[in-house]
Amino acid sequence: MNNILAEKILVKLMNWNQAEIDIERPLIQALANLKYDEYQQYSTGMRFTESLVNWLNQFENASERNIAYKFIKEHLIFISSEQIRHLINICFYEKIDPLLTVKAAELMSVSHHLITKIHKDQTYSHVKRKSLFLGLSDGAKIDQLRRSSNIDNEQIFSSYYISKEKQNDMLEKLSEAIGQNSKFSSIYLIDDFTASGLSYFRVDEEKGKILKFLNLLYKVKEKEDDVVLGDLIDIKLLSVHTIFMWQQSLQLTI
Repeated sequence: MNNILAEKILVKLMNWNQAEIDIERPLIQALANLKYDEYQQYSTGMRFTESLVNWLNQFENASERNIAYKFIKEHLIFISSEQIRHLINICFYEKIDPLLTVKAAELMSVSHHLITKIHKDQTYSHVKRKSLFLGLSDGAKIDQLRRSSNIDNEQIFSSYYISKEKQNDMLEKLSEAIGQNSKFSSIYLIDDFTASGLSYFRVDEEKGKILKFLNLLYKVKEKEDDVVLGDLIDIKLLSVHTIFMWQQSLQLTI
């Protein structure tokens, strides 16, 4: 279905008169060209106008379709790929770096407002290097976060389950960078977004990403080859932060 045909069907579905057509058609075209045609999960050969027609066609009458159309026009928020990339690029400097700065300031016993002084001190470099960034889902875009924030490749991982071999490798590289045997002391759990939060913590069912992470963190090692995050992370000095790329950051300090 091409755009011209889709627009004709849309006019018929919405039962618009000529005055309404003159107002709504340019708006539909602008929404499609400037924003919604960029959406990457349409069916093959389909764009915004065709998809809108198919969606509106499910409603029984023009009154219901007008309510649905008004919702799309006035309330739907679409974040484009370019905007998502921008959010990721500023995530470190807007959300993560202030947390690193505060932690370094506490270790230096200075005010966290003395940003230049803190960032020039070796303490800040160590705090940053001893931070571990873990992805909670495939949509976390953690590779792009690494590239935009100058994070070492050995302090970032796509999952909170890290094999024993990988842990040893990460600790070896960390100790080389710090100049002494060290463990990670900050964890940033990275995800794209959350809705109900049920995928993070379901206590009654003993399920959820955060619960699994905490179980790995505090799991008692029974056998030498058991995978536990306690080998990788200094629990006594640990602070845990959950960063949602498209919303706000949450903090859990342990």
